[in-house]
Amino acid sequence: MQIMPDGVHWEQSPMYHNEVLHCLLDVILLAKRNDIALPDVILRQTEKMAMADVAWLKPDHHIVMMGTATMWMCGTASAWRRICF
Repeated sequence: MQIMPDGVHWEQSPMYHNEVLHCLLDVILLAKRNDIALPDVILRQTEKMAMADVAWLKPDHHIVMMGTATMWMCGTASAWRRICF
């Protein structure tokens, strides 16, 4: 997985980070709904990514605008975090 030990996607762009996080959260949600066991590494890395995402949020709950980040990615991952974790 292209996730660093601190939970940040290796590209270090909040937008790419949230895209990968969103995909992983989809996998977890579908696995839970279908009683499919996932490797622990996927669950641990996804949780680390979610916590890194929380650390990046500004007080207005928007992501930091750095690199290739755009405003339209702001709420997606936080909604999925609440569902899966």
